[in-house]
Amino acid sequence: MLVKNLLKKGRGAVATVGIEAKVPEAAALLRAQHIDVVVVCDAGQKVIGIINNSDIMRGIVSCNDGVCFCDTGVSQIMARQFLSCRPNDNIDDVRSLMVDQSSRRMPVVNNKGQFIGLISLRDVLFHLFEKAKFKEDELEHYFYGVGYR
Repeated sequence: MLVKNLLKKGRGAVATVGIEAKVPEAAALLRAQHIDVVVVCDAGQKVIGIINNSDIMRGIVSCNDGVCFCDTGVSQIMARQFLSCRPNDNIDDVRSLMVDQSSRRMPVVNNKGQFIGLISLRDVLFHLFEKAKFKEDELEHYFYGVGYR
C-alpha cells in the first residue's frame, strides 16, 4: 500500500501555520483541534518545520529573564529537522523509518516539498491491523470454506 492511499482515509485533523505565526497561535490550534502537532509552512506551502506539544511546553518552561513567550515566533521553537515522505512511498518503508527514528508524525510532501498531508504512526498501525484481519479472514475461509459458521 502507498502513503497516498492511507491519506485518503483522513483519520484526523491537520493544522498548518505560516513562518510568521506566534507560538500562542500554534498552541491555540493544538487545543482547538485536539491534535498534538502543527506543521509550519512557508508562503509556497513548503514544509519548513514542525511544532508539537512538547516543543511548546519546553518553551514555556525555559522562559526566564522577563521573556514573554506570547511574543515568540514559531520559528524559534519549531523542529527544523524532521522526517517526511512522498505520496508514492510504500507504507511499510515509512513505518520502518518512523519506528527506527521514534517519530510519531510525518509530513507528506510533493516533489517540491509542498505540504500534502500528515501521516501518523497510528494511521500506519491501523493499516497493519486491517491487513492482519483480512489475512485472518482469508485463512478462515480457506480452512473452513465460505459460509461456515
